[in-house]
Amino acid sequence: MIESTSAYATPIGERLSEAVAMASPSHTGIIKRCIALPASATLAILILCSSTCSCLQFSYTTFGNGDEADFSFSPGSGIANGALQITPATGDMSHRSGRVCYARETLKLRNSKRTALTSFRTEFVLNIQYDGAAAELWIQYDGADVSVSIQYDGAAAELWIVATQRYRFVYGWPVDLSRYLTEDITVGFAASTGDHTELNQIKSWNFTTLA
Repeated sequence: MIESTSAYATPIGERLSEAVAMASPSHTGIIKRCIALPASATLAILILCSSTCSCLQFSYTTFGNGDEADFSFSPGSGIANGALQITPATGDMSHRSGRVCYARETLKLRNSKRTALTSFRTEFVLNIQYDGAAAELWIQYDGADVSVSIQYDGAAAELWIVATQRYRFVYGWPVDLSRYLTEDITVGFAASTGDHTELNQIKSWNFTTLA
């Protein structure tokens, strides 16, 4: 995929294992609970370091072969069935890992005036098809689409995640990305599989910087 000589942010999945806030239509409040992520697989947003642009914006409602040049893929990752296949979609799919990153442009850590960290929002539709015992990421997944929104407020140094399937899960925490990242940032996904056959797919993806 993309090589980097600097550190990258902790995968979102690891932070979500600490606590998840759940708000469902049948609950008037927010219920927090801890979720241990399975050893078999998690799909995480990565923030890696590479090269340039303080205003990054793109939108994919689906993915096709014509979009391949927009991304960098680790061996076995690719585009198939209208989605980014983060881990291999054919052959032996157990005990595999993969990464897909947006390759057209990168993002500057700070705004053009260098007065604050860059704010951004990204939305994507995640689909994990798992051939084995029931497993959990932020919610239990069984092949149904999960809509995820991640927003970072550079001025307040806060990161918020909302994941929606049957219920709505919300989690936020303060984080200064400058402690973990250098000036130039590449965004993408990583995933891994365990003992069972599993597909890790991104079916759509939008990303935009915020004023």
